[in-house]
Amino acid sequence: MLNKIIIGPIEKIDLLNLNIRNVICRVDTGAYLSTISASSVIIKPNGLEVVFFEPNSIYYTGQKLIFHKYDYIKIKSSNGLVERRYRIKLNIKLYDHKLKAWFTLTDRSKMKYSILIGRNVLKHRFLVDVGNLKLENSLER
Repeated sequence: MLNKIIIGPIEKIDLLNLNIRNVICRVDTGAYLSTISASSVIIKPNGLEVVFFEPNSIYYTGQKLIFHKYDYIKIKSSNGLVERRYRIKLNIKLYDHKLKAWFTLTDRSKMKYSILIGRNVLKHRFLVDVGNLKLENSLER
């Protein structure tokens, strides 16, 4: 338990592949894999072409990234629905931890947060204090 950083239910991460900093995301201890919103996912001969976020998002750049390593997995949601999603690895930074982590790609345009951070990022590095609402309270509308 020593050397773990205590984080809250809402945090900011840096997406190093995209050169985007301070993306507000939801920490989801119920999700094994992390998820990021993608407005376009196309299989190309040289890899998976992804455009992250939606055009109305403050994080949208329109930049197309090609991922050579990807797969297609089944995700079971908390309501029992099974969905097939592409999965890629992204370089991220959460506090002082730089890491490469799997993210599934989905349309989160109707959700409050474009990114969910799952246990694959949290384990062995962070403890989640759900009472730590400092960032969440500053985001209330």
